[in-house]
Amino acid sequence: MSLDFTYIKAHAPVIPDIMQALLAVGWALLLGNLVFQALRSMASGLGFEGEDPKMLFARSFVFAFLLLGSSQGVFFLEFDGPRSRRCQVMVMAAQ
Repeated sequence: MSLDFTYIKAHAPVIPDIMQALLAVGWALLLGNLVFQALRSMASGLGFEGEDPKMLFARSFVFAFLLLGSSQGVFFLEFDGPRSRRCQVMVMAAQ
């Protein structure tokens, strides 16, 4: 089973606006979390528990890549069925 948004976009014209809003919320959460965790790491001398900056920036880079790919329609989800536990994420070539 796969999901194609062309039918949904044709019959519900509000979908691109909703997708843009969700993308903006995703970027806001990603950058907000990055800044908050970085400030916690900088204030670790004051008694706050901080996260390793290398892991923080690596994780933020991975999620930023996923956000960029989701806005261009690069990723394709494929499910084997409702009872299957297998889900594949394929990267399609940009057209």
